[in-house]
Amino acid sequence: MKYLILFFKGVIIGIGKIIPGVSGAHIAMVLNVYEECLFKFSNIKENIGYFFAMGMGILLSIVLMSPLILYLIRNYYLFTMSFFLGLLSKSIDLNDKYKVKIIIGALLVLLIYLFVRIPSITINNFFISFIFGVIEAITSLIPGISGTATYMVLGCYDEVLELFSFSNLCLLLSFVIGIIVSSLLIINGISCILKKYGEVSKGIIQVFMLSSMLYLFIKMVPFITSYNLLSVICLGLAGYTIISIIE
Repeated sequence: MKYLILFFKGVIIGIGKIIPGVSGAHIAMVLNVYEECLFKFSNIKENIGYFFAMGMGILLSIVLMSPLILYLIRNYYLFTMSFFLGLLSKSIDLNDKYKVKIIIGALLVLLIYLFVRIPSITINNFFISFIFGVIEAITSLIPGISGTATYMVLGCYDEVLELFSFSNLCLLLSFVIGIIVSSLLIINGISCILKKYGEVSKGIIQVFMLSSMLYLFIKMVPFITSYNLLSVICLGLAGYTIISIIE
C-alpha cells in the first residue's frame, strides 16, 4: 500500500513536470515528499523501492500526458497558456520580506529574456540532449523553478516533449543520463544551500518564477483580443483555484 501511494504521488508530480509554469518540486512539497526524497537520496541503496515506485509514477504520467499537452499547446496555445499561467501565479509570494528586490530582480531577468536573443535550440545530438537532461535535473530539484517554462524560453518545449514519444531512443537515453548524472552530483549541494540559506534561496527562486511568468504572458499578448479576453481571464482563475485547492 505504501508503494502504491508513492506511485500515485509520482503520477501527480509527473503531470506537474510537463505543464508549463508548474514546478514538479513544488508539487512534491505540496504532497509532503520533497524533503523526504532529499533525505532518502543520500542513502539511495536502502531506498531503491521508494524511488522505483515514485519514479515509475512520474515516468508513466510524462509518457502518457506529453502527447495531450503538446496537442493543446499547438492547437489552443492562448487558452492552454492562460490556464497554466493561472497555475503558476499561485506560487508567487509577494508577501515575502524581499518583495521589492524580487520584483526588481524579476524585471532585470525579464529584460535579459526580451533583449538578449536566445536562439531556438534544436535537440539533434547526444550532447545537447544531455545538457537538457542537466537542466531538467536542476529545475526539478529546486522548488519553484519550472523546467517547462525554461524550455519555452529557450524555444524547445515541443522538442523535449517529443523525446518521450520514443521516436529517437538515443536522444532520450542521453537526456535521462543527463538527469541521473547531474542529480547525483548536485542534490546534496542543493539540499545544503536550501537549508543554510533558506530565505535568500527562496527569494532567488521567486525572481526566476516571476520573470518566466511575465515572459510567457508577454508572448501571449499578441493573441489576446476583445473576443477571447473573458475566456483568458476565466481560464487563468481556474488554474489559480485548482492549485489553491491542492495546497
